[in-house]
Amino acid sequence: MKYKPKQYAEALYEAMEGAKKGEEKQLVEHFVQTVKKNKDWIRLPLILKHFEKIFVEKNGLTKVEVESAYPLTAKTRKEIEGIFKDKVLLEEKVNPRLIAGIRILLNNSVFIDSSALKHINNLFINA
Repeated sequence: MKYKPKQYAEALYEAMEGAKKGEEKQLVEHFVQTVKKNKDWIRLPLILKHFEKIFVEKNGLTKVEVESAYPLTAKTRKEIEGIFKDKVLLEEKVNPRLIAGIRILLNNSVFIDSSALKHINNLFINA
């Protein structure tokens, strides 16, 4: 029987929430085997995306994706986390195409884009 990715994600979250300390690895391995057995392996990225969304919502977190041309310094990372008072799920991505600057997404929506790439694109679009 096929399940929707969101159903898999909800089941995984509930199982992880009820798991005892140290059982998480075994639980995830069993979950992955179940997904494979149901021939839904190709949908695993979508399942994990739904899981992350559920995790963020249930724990009162804000998902902050920071994309920069170079890895963030520890100071910058700490400043970003400080803005949200430890209620943040911080995901860093290095994207050399940005050239310089930073792009920040909050809960999958662009919040700040001060990348050099954006400024260069704006020069050509507004020319």
